[in-house]
Amino acid sequence: MCRADPPLRQVCCFPGAQVKDITRKLPSLVRPSDCYPLLPFRVGGDEATACCPTVIKRDFRALGWLVRERRARVIFSSLLPVVGSNIRRNRCTQSTNTWLRAWCHGRNLGFFDNGRAYMAPGLLVTDGIHLSQSRKSVFAHKLVGLIGRALN
Repeated sequence: MCRADPPLRQVCCFPGAQVKDITRKLPSLVRPSDCYPLLPFRVGGDEATACCPTVIKRDFRALGWLVRERRARVIFSSLLPVVGSNIRRNRCTQSTNTWLRAWCHGRNLGFFDNGRAYMAPGLLVTDGIHLSQSRKSVFAHKLVGLIGRALN
């Protein structure tokens, strides 16, 4: 949750959470009376595990509606691809990201495309899902730049 003053910025992590979990927890974290200039969201590649595009889209829509009520600027990060996963899961991740990009742009929400750069060797740890230390650094650096541009 990004405020203009860097020391007041907060990061909330919910390991293993899916979009519906974030939607459920958000009202206790972000109150309509508070001012949040920017709320960036990144959901892991686990989201596409079950791959029901209808459910994933419904969950993103519900979260989008909730944050719009809070009058905050929002940036959704694309789902990360998973190395070595099956074709169905990769197709689901790709189609979800294509839909999410268009949906965000159509609603004036931000979209941060992680791209396929995460598929390069050595960027994910051996489980194929989680970022390696070097990739976390690159991701954090890109995110800091994105937040700086969005808040200025």
